[in-house]
Amino acid sequence: HAQPGHPWTTETLAAATSVSRATLSRRFRSALGQTPGAYLTQWRIDLASVRLRDTDEPVESISGAVGYGSPHAFSRAFKRARGTAPGEYRSRLRK
Repeated sequence: HAQPGHPWTTETLAAATSVSRATLSRRFRSALGQTPGAYLTQWRIDLASVRLRDTDEPVESISGAVGYGSPHAFSRAFKRARGTAPGEYRSRLRK
């Protein structure tokens, strides 16, 4: 959680926790009901949502800070998760 911008994958998460990829996936699903990748996406979108709500930081900066390689990829993931584009989300919350 201390490095949301790190390019995490299931494989790198498994290595960081000293377990196999299969073990991490199995334990993660058992404990949280979702895959490591799904959790990571949700966590990043949640972090971005708070930043969009609480700061005037540009969307491009937020996207990189939460681990997306491009603002376009971030916008697609955000819209899929929240049903609206990041800029629209920010505007709606501030009205």
